[in-house]
Amino acid sequence: MVKTLTLFLLVSSLVLPAAAPSLQEDLPDYAFVAGIVAHGQTYPLSCESRSAADLANYWGIPVDEVEFFDALPISDNPEKGFVGSVMGVWGHIPPNSYGVHAVPVASLLRQYGLDAKAQRGMSLYELKREIANGRPVIVWVVGHVWQGTPETYTAKDGSQVTVARFEHTMIAYGYDKAGVYLIDAGNGTRGNYGNERFENSWGVLGNMAVTASGIIHHIPDEYDCGIYDEDAGGFFDILIPSSGGSWKKPPGAQYYCPL
Repeated sequence: MVKTLTLFLLVSSLVLPAAAPSLQEDLPDYAFVAGIVAHGQTYPLSCESRSAADLANYWGIPVDEVEFFDALPISDNPEKGFVGSVMGVWGHIPPNSYGVHAVPVASLLRQYGLDAKAQRGMSLYELKREIANGRPVIVWVVGHVWQGTPETYTAKDGSQVTVARFEHTMIAYGYDKAGVYLIDAGNGTRGNYGNERFENSWGVLGNMAVTASGIIHHIPDEYDCGIYDEDAGGFFDILIPSSGGSWKKPPGAQYYCPL
């Protein structure tokens, strides 16, 4: 009896546990989003506004690059607004002319009516899933998908921000087993980049991105702005706030937001 029990325990210890089911859905080996009209940026440092305009236009929301840039907040912290002059020289870091990160871009896109979200720490799998579902993504890379080095910058408000020289945006619109296909905001050209090269460049700024899932059909609570009347067919063009105060309509936006 003792020998039988010992043998049973020995065999039981050799049985491997069943593999945990994968939480990741299977993606196709390749996918491409059609219908994106690409343009080159207007100003030396307006890549983020160019990518934002192209993304919004893909979703059917007309956005002008220059008007979008003019509506961005200004700050010495790229997490809060555009840093420096849009006519500056590419390759510097704050407080010199630099650019803007994902959060202000996504926030302004939402004011235009696009359901956009800023992402950080996004995985390559998550990026490919967006593309496979027909949703192009703005990604922050270094230069033309170069290697780079993250640097820590302390803004006037005391915030420590990761920045990188030659910060740049592109739109990810396709992938295959070998790599990712991107639209360069600098000149509107399309190119494919190997997975390792892309991830190394994207990772410098923490895999930062802006995703979008379509047009907003309601007023976001965070803005508390505008009036939507479904029976009237959409947003009112003119809004007089009942509580007083002043209101601003971003160029081309569908509703007004309080200043």
